[in-house]
Amino acid sequence: GLQGMINDLVERCDEDLSVAVPKGADTIIAALKSGDRRALSRVITGLENGAYGDDVKQALIEAVVDDCLSPEPLIEALRTIPHDLDLEDTVTWAISVLQTRTRQVRSLMTALYPSDRTGPPRKPPHRHYHQVVNEALSATLSRFDDQLRVGSPTACWSITAMSFASSMPFSDDPHTTDPRQVARLILHGIAAEPTTKDAP
Repeated sequence: GLQGMINDLVERCDEDLSVAVPKGADTIIAALKSGDRRALSRVITGLENGAYGDDVKQALIEAVVDDCLSPEPLIEALRTIPHDLDLEDTVTWAISVLQTRTRQVRSLMTALYPSDRTGPPRKPPHRHYHQVVNEALSATLSRFDDQLRVGSPTACWSITAMSFASSMPFSDDPHTTDPRQVARLILHGIAAEPTTKDAP
């Protein structure tokens, strides 16, 4: 009867799908980076069914961290800032890009490495991250050299440091997290404009 047909169908579908999952960390990572959605679904199935050992799981985590911390997407985002913007708009755009990146990395690190994690800290996969990001930011600001009273290294440090700080959880004041407000704070400081009496 119908129940028998259902039972037969379920029995035929009841097979171990983990036997078809990609094998080996390098093969898995290559398949995932290629954008193969079928490979992705099979890897997820394998993880759910315990088909992979701790070595493969760790390799996957490290590959994700390596990809997330790669400076290339950030550099490309800085390079695509429109060249017809003025200084304040350019700095605002750069801060927005840097804040988004910081929040993404922080979310990933919080998920993968909780505060109670023990053991030695993991070495960063991109040793020259800050150098290449600052170079890209410096190139973005180069057309405003005549409008800056500090050198490019100081300007880049100010922007990246403030972007990082304003992306942290304790920065709950909208004036300290809004990219436009942060840009104005960097460009104009916290001091009021000198009055005629105070001016030298």
